[in-house]
Amino acid sequence: MALGEHVTPDYRALPRATYTDPEAAFVGLSLEQARDAGVDAFEVVADFPKTAKGYSVEATTGHVTIVVDRAARQLVGAAMACPDASAAIHECVVAIKARLPIELLADTIHAFPSTSRAFNELFGDALTELAEVATGPRV
Repeated sequence: MALGEHVTPDYRALPRATYTDPEAAFVGLSLEQARDAGVDAFEVVADFPKTAKGYSVEATTGHVTIVVDRAARQLVGAAMACPDASAAIHECVVAIKARLPIELLADTIHAFPSTSRAFNELFGDALTELAEVATGPRV
């Protein structure tokens, strides 16, 4: 764009942030938007104060949410309200844009404690959800 080239933005992976306290950031689709678009989606949510980073900064509020396309096994949306949300959301921007599989995301090592590490736990939980649907719940 800056060099006069025509570029069509990928609106699936367009990050949005609100600089409040805590920060809020979003990318992709909400669960409702995904379902309205015909996607068999589910969401996984973490209470930010219960994450390692939340504990270390003594957070009292916040969440981290991912939306997963069950059939494609890919991330289609993410939202978070917590410190550093505007920076941490970019992991999900890349994941959505590149259509990375949940397996790869769940297998990625994150710094501890970091805001983005909350995604690592959610990706693992999503992978478990996908496995349980395929094989039935673990007993």
